[in-house]
Amino acid sequence: MADDKLRRQRLWKSMQQRGLQKFMHQRPGDFLRRAKKGIPAEYRAEVWKTALKADAHAKAGLYKELQMAENEFLHLIEIDIPRTFPEDPKFGPRQQESLFRILKAYANLCPDVGYCQGMNFIVGLLLLVAPSPSHLTVGGFFCVQETFWMFFSLMECSHLNGFYRRQFPLLKRPAMCWANLKSQKSRGFRRAGCGVACWLACIVCFQPGHLGYVGSTVHLCHRGAKLQTTTMLVRERRGTLLPKTTDVKTAGGERSKASSFASDGEKDARRLTSQIKKVLTPAELLGILDESVDAPYFNCFHVSAAYHRLAIFQRKGRLPSNYVDSAVLPKLHARVENMIKLRQMDARASANALWAMAVLLGAVPSATTLIPALLEDVLAEASRMTARHLSNCLWAAADMKDLVPDVLKIVPALVAHIPGKAGDMNCQDLSNCMWASAQLKDAAPDVLKSVPALAAQIPINTSGMFEQDLSNCLWASAHLKDLAPDVLKVVPELVAHIPGKAAEIMIPQGFSNCLWASAQLKDLAPDVLNVVPTLIAQIPSKAGDMNPQELSNCLWASAHLKDVAPDMLKVVPALGSQIPGKAVDMNAQELSNCLWASARLKDVAPDAVRVVPPLVAHIPGKAGQMIEKGLSQCRLALEELKDVAPEVLKIEPAIRARTPYVGETIHLCHRGAKLQTTTMLVRERRGTLLPKTTDVKTAGGERSKASSFASDGEKDARRLTSQIKKVLTPAELLGILDEAVDAPYFNCFHVSAAYHRLAIFQQSGSLPRNCAESTVLPRLNSQVENMLMLEQLDARATANVLWALAVLLGAVPLVTSLIHDLAQDVQDKASELNTHDLSNCLWASAKLKDVAPDVLNVVPALIAQIRGKAGDMIPQQLSNCLWASAHLKDDAPDVLDIVPALAAHIPRKASDMIPQALSNCLWASAHLKDDADVLNVVPALIAQIPGKAGDMIPQQLSNCLWASARLKDVAPDVLNVVPALIAQIPGKLGEMVPQELSNCLWASAHLKDDAPDVLDIVPALAAHIPRKASDMIPQQLSNCLWASAHLKEVAPDVLKVMPALVAQIPGKAGDMIPQQLSNCLWASARLKDVAPDVLKVVSALAARLPSRAVDMKPQGLSNCLWASAHLKDVAPDVLKVVPALLAQIPGKAGQMTEINLSQCRWAVEELKDVAPEVLKIEAALMARYLWAFEELLSTTLPELQQHFLKENLQHAVYLHQWFLTLFISSLPLPMVLVFWDAAWPVGSAKQLDRWEEGISLPVFEVSSTAVESGGSIQLIN
Repeated sequence: MADDKLRRQRLWKSMQQRGLQKFMHQRPGDFLRRAKKGIPAEYRAEVWKTALKADAHAKAGLYKELQMAENEFLHLIEIDIPRTFPEDPKFGPRQQESLFRILKAYANLCPDVGYCQGMNFIVGLLLLVAPSPSHLTVGGFFCVQETFWMFFSLMECSHLNGFYRRQFPLLKRPAMCWANLKSQKSRGFRRAGCGVACWLACIVCFQPGHLGYVGSTVHLCHRGAKLQTTTMLVRERRGTLLPKTTDVKTAGGERSKASSFASDGEKDARRLTSQIKKVLTPAELLGILDESVDAPYFNCFHVSAAYHRLAIFQRKGRLPSNYVDSAVLPKLHARVENMIKLRQMDARASANALWAMAVLLGAVPSATTLIPALLEDVLAEASRMTARHLSNCLWAAADMKDLVPDVLKIVPALVAHIPGKAGDMNCQDLSNCMWASAQLKDAAPDVLKSVPALAAQIPINTSGMFEQDLSNCLWASAHLKDLAPDVLKVVPELVAHIPGKAAEIMIPQGFSNCLWASAQLKDLAPDVLNVVPTLIAQIPSKAGDMNPQELSNCLWASAHLKDVAPDMLKVVPALGSQIPGKAVDMNAQELSNCLWASARLKDVAPDAVRVVPPLVAHIPGKAGQMIEKGLSQCRLALEELKDVAPEVLKIEPAIRARTPYVGETIHLCHRGAKLQTTTMLVRERRGTLLPKTTDVKTAGGERSKASSFASDGEKDARRLTSQIKKVLTPAELLGILDEAVDAPYFNCFHVSAAYHRLAIFQQSGSLPRNCAESTVLPRLNSQVENMLMLEQLDARATANVLWALAVLLGAVPLVTSLIHDLAQDVQDKASELNTHDLSNCLWASAKLKDVAPDVLNVVPALIAQIRGKAGDMIPQQLSNCLWASAHLKDDAPDVLDIVPALAAHIPRKASDMIPQALSNCLWASAHLKDDADVLNVVPALIAQIPGKAGDMIPQQLSNCLWASARLKDVAPDVLNVVPALIAQIPGKLGEMVPQELSNCLWASAHLKDDAPDVLDIVPALAAHIPRKASDMIPQQLSNCLWASAHLKEVAPDVLKVMPALVAQIPGKAGDMIPQQLSNCLWASARLKDVAPDVLKVVSALAARLPSRAVDMKPQGLSNCLWASAHLKDVAPDVLKVVPALLAQIPGKAGQMTEINLSQCRWAVEELKDVAPEVLKIEAALMARYLWAFEELLSTTLPELQQHFLKENLQHAVYLHQWFLTLFISSLPLPMVLVFWDAAWPVGSAKQLDRWEEGISLPVFEVSSTAVESGGSIQLIN
């Protein structure tokens, strides 16, 4: 400690010799870091003076002149002099005299501020910092002047005077910081529930586990008695108490020593920890917990140890099943949940508890009640976790993801820290992280970011790995090879060590995993084949202990490896002898894998055929659970095995039942005769026809072969289908339909083809406008309605027509009754639709919802099918569904249920997406960003977009840039696509429509700080927007004006758009919604100095705003009031909106953010002279501040809040005092000095400006030695 102090003094002496001002300017980072560690007392005054630039503001002789004059505040000053640091022996008569002189001089210099209680503590602190008392004598008179000019700099240049001016404009704002701190939920506050009140309110209530707080002083008024209590010191981040004697000073002045109970509590805590670690049975453990779980000394160490022991008992199979009914476990869960709420759990305890939950989940169902709270705590503590904790949490997330999907939300937080700590991981930690990454890659793609760091560490740690670690790493490498190719680097080292640890040590699962991985990796990492001989030698003897999945994997791998490792065939007989007895327990995938492998092995390993009969016996019952790949494997095996194992044909009906498009029945009504025609069978996904005889049942009931009629009708139908598909122009198509639409052979295929061709013409822009006047289309629509009524349209035709009508929207007359009938038919037949049709119908619903709301009725039926079929969708279909979900989320919220399924599959198929699909997905992700699942698709999209941006049309580029602006805060990686987009946009601006230009400018304003390159496109946008401003709708005009206000300083060319916008806005203000009006008024206030023409729009806006204020959101109201204050002198019409705003603000002040409140407070000060009624909202604003404090106090210190309520102590009584003295009178002086050392070197003006804006107060986390030694201090905002 002494060495550190001497070294710090040498550093500061060196800085002083070089010149503090020069050092601060040249090396600001080093200066700030050293200041935060504590400024030696002998240098503190000079450092503060330098940071405040007091010398720059000093004027020679002025201080003496100010001493000569009298003022009205002298009496108040004299009253407060003896109240300043009355118990501090260093603040004696000389300091009091200097305090009086400085306050008197300031009141004379700044009579608008004068003197207010609280200023005495600020000056008093500066005097205490002075180098020595001798400087305060006549010979040291200049030092008092220095103190005066330091105080002047604080008050006038750093705007601290706002706390003390008339009506206390700045004092009314700090309470807003409670709301800010409440919303921030910063780690500092989460680590200790009472932290906010401790540091900001100077009140500390001891609760076990509160961390990082050094004794503060509490001033409470209790029935006339003043109680001054120094709180106990709490060890930093440890949750244990340091013994501390507590003095209680009563009203009479007597002091008594409070008993020290910290040591007893610590002994009990240590004794309990030892007991838990030594227990040998679950019963013994539960007995100990039953007695201690509610004890005051029960802490996070006990939580960690208890859950760890329970998990170990479970892993060893020693946790009896009847322990589920134990009453102790719910008590333990409840205690832990309460500790989490009170922030009494540290990172280690939270990580260990979550790991244990994963182990216990199946055995202790009540554990699920605790998991949500644990997840929140893990999120908050991730940055504090060690390598082992991160590994355990990631493993737990992978293990619980299916039963507790919410666990996936912790993955990004863990992944953010794993790369930096991978070097500290041991062999098991690395293996667990790799295994978990493979398990989580689909559900949480962010996990892939940690793989390169893991892959870099595993090769140098393989020699210390156990056989299970090696097996897990190889298995994970096989799973991750496509998504994280870096993982292939670990294979050679794994392969080098597996043979030496496989013999007789590895369990069956390990052998199965290694063999399966070898089959998967053989092409990308051929070295993996070196482990196969060792595996082959051991598997036959371990096959009897393998479970169904392991047997299936081994047989599947044998089929894959037979050509590159022929010895693999030696294990087939052993596998073949075990599989028949375990086929009954196999799932659908395992059955299909075994059947496929048998077909592949039948010629080289005939024993494989022995497994076919038991597989055939179980496949029909599980075919319904098979995915397309499994069905495909079974169909292939059918063809391969039917000659050597004919019984395989028994599964054909079950497999064929899962095959789409196999014969359906069409009921047609033709001139009174009911025709029942069995449709032609369509080969699976091929579209080719099988000949089929058609029976005709006449009205009289006779049956005959409809050879002549059917063949003629069929020929006509086929000819018409061919004609429709071959047409080249819309006129040609309408001509064909004019002749055929009423023909008896016109059927659902023709309906589908006709509408499809019309839609294609519309998409290609070749459908003429006069098409809407054609008489053919009403006849076609009428025919479709009739066919729907007679149930003559199949599911696919209905879907195609609905999709086509959505494409044709606006080009042809809309028949809402037809859409209603189509939607009803789709709803009834949704289960018959394939993925293409489902995707099209959902897309059509999104397009048609505004003009035909009935279409929304079909959405629930569609999403019920999409959820289970998303895995079979091609990239375009996934893209369409995600785009539609974004459009439908407000009108049909159920659509959000399919987003997780879509988000799970899009990353794997993003590489195959065309530019339009990528653009749509990114646009939809921006709209759905509040759904955490959708953010998982963003990394895959941004990996593809840069390479395909050159092929994007203007709309796609505009959408991608807009989406990047929306996503930058929740998915910062999206900024990687911006350079590629802005490289393409300038060349395509001429083709952009008004909306695309508006979106690009809006996005540029949002991205200017995070992606400055975006400013390069602003001049080009500014050149094109004026030409198209007349075609812009109100939203686009509003966005452009708002963006111009944001860009005016960094891209002045944007001001070229102002004349065109100003010319259009007045005429369209009447159609603007409240948010657009608010944005325009706010932008006008920002632009008035650089583009005075903008003032021309104010009158039009002011005329519309009063009637729209009732529908405004809190932000809109605060923006308008702020803008009114700015515009009052140059555009007096704006004052017309103030009464309407004031009528709404009190009712919505409770929903305002800290920035909104700050804007309103500033506006009140500016408007009170020209619109005195503005003062009416002050009470509502102050109520919001106090409410925020009340909420924070109830969350962090509920007992103290109840005490205040009981004593009827109002917040205003003590809040003003705290803020007026900047806590100098409420915190121990050494602590105040440490705080100020950290605050002022940051730049006093910057710090106090933030207070004035009401954004944040500084919050500090101090080490337990800070007060005594000037130790390190961390500023947390």
